[in-house]
Amino acid sequence: MHLFRKLFWILFSFTLGFSQFSRAESQASGNDAVTVEDVYSVQLKAYEASTAFHMFTLMEGDKEVGDSIGDIAREIESLLIRLENSSFLNGHETVLMNGETFIKLVQANEYADQGYTSIYAINDMEAALMAFQGELRNVLTSKNINNSETQILGSAVLVRKISSRYARLAAHWNARTGILPDKEGDTIDVHAEAVATQFQAILQREDLNDETRRSLVQINKKWRFLTPKLKDYQEQTVPYLVTRYSKSIVEDLLEII
Repeated sequence: MHLFRKLFWILFSFTLGFSQFSRAESQASGNDAVTVEDVYSVQLKAYEASTAFHMFTLMEGDKEVGDSIGDIAREIESLLIRLENSSFLNGHETVLMNGETFIKLVQANEYADQGYTSIYAINDMEAALMAFQGELRNVLTSKNINNSETQILGSAVLVRKISSRYARLAAHWNARTGILPDKEGDTIDVHAEAVATQFQAILQREDLNDETRRSLVQINKKWRFLTPKLKDYQEQTVPYLVTRYSKSIVEDLLEII
């Protein structure tokens, strides 16, 4: 069983070094300017870290998973430093404090020391994640940029959010009664349909080129394959399948940006 987990992790392992989004702007100093893409990147990494947090428990403290949490956390820290050293936040500096809190809690998994993850650690990390993501969404809303790229990035973030939620349920099923339920309209099955709706909305955009359109059609097919598994989350959980496919879909979305 341990060998199976190791082999799975090789296939499943989160992309720690997915290429950063290209940026057209540059500062006078020659450094890349901060853009909304950096904020979406933080969102993606935060959900990636929370998924790894839950998978660490599910895979019984697997070292590679544990190491990946630290790696992702350092990537988030680097992105936050970029934001801090720019004027991009412009009144939303509290996102930095929320980010620090999340980074601390997502790395404080008790499984390595105690052989289990307490309900308190789970709820504290999830609360910090929600606060952090909320602040990041506020930053994006303040920029009011709506084009095909930001829509695609928004869909990628939602896919990662679903993966994180699914991993949480799978890893902590026995303690589920201690986990606060998602509010109505914020459950995995609802989000699964929302992603499909977003894909269709993007495909109808006039500013979408043919190559991107063809790629999105293929990604949508992959998502439609996964959707029934997501909707059936209360009857049967298949975390390895869901996380693996979600990872692949996010990579595909980022590739066409």
